Amino acid sequence: MRERRTVCRYRLSLPALLSWVDGKKHTCGGFTRDVSAKGAFVLCSESVPANAMVDIELLLPTSGEVPGTTVRAKAHVVRNGDIGFAVEGQFGQPDLPD
Repeated sequence: MRERRTVCRYRLSLPALLSWVDGKKHTCGGFTRDVSAKGAFVLCSESVPANAMVDIELLLPTSGEVPGTTVRAKAHVVRNGDIGFAVEGQFGQPDLPD
């Protein structure tokens, strides 16, 4: 299989919160398996429809004196699997405190 990703993915297990609407609002939580600036694979027991638009929030851990924060994206579900799904979207700047 030929690699089609244009940016490097990093194996990171980060807590992820997702929400989407398909007639009614859904939310689920899980953990990332890998992450890049343009997407992630999320391990989740909830089934998210293929091609759904989701709001995703990744929780970044505290590091020394730097408090934990979140990064968010509006993302598109590009692939479903048995244990999770892949999303594609541009993760924005983290919500850093002033």
